[in-house]
Amino acid sequence: MYYDIERISHAAEPCVHHRAFAEDLRRCDNALGMGGLMGINAECWLNILNSMTDTQIAEYVSTKYKPGILNPFKNTSLYIKR
Repeated sequence: MYYDIERISHAAEPCVHHRAFAEDLRRCDNALGMGGLMGINAECWLNILNSMTDTQIAEYVSTKYKPGILNPFKNTSLYIKR
């Protein structure tokens, strides 16, 4: 499946957490090629975000998103805590 990462990221540009959201999207994109639980988690998030309109994405990032929540590496040995 094709995920329009640029569109998703662009939709959240006006939001306070845009930078963290864009980083989580990048991690999801990387995890897709890794397979396993990380790839599955990334695919689930990207399927949801890809089906949302730009307005819905901006609303999600503004009201519900928490930095790092989309990180597919969280709770794995590949997770890097900052």
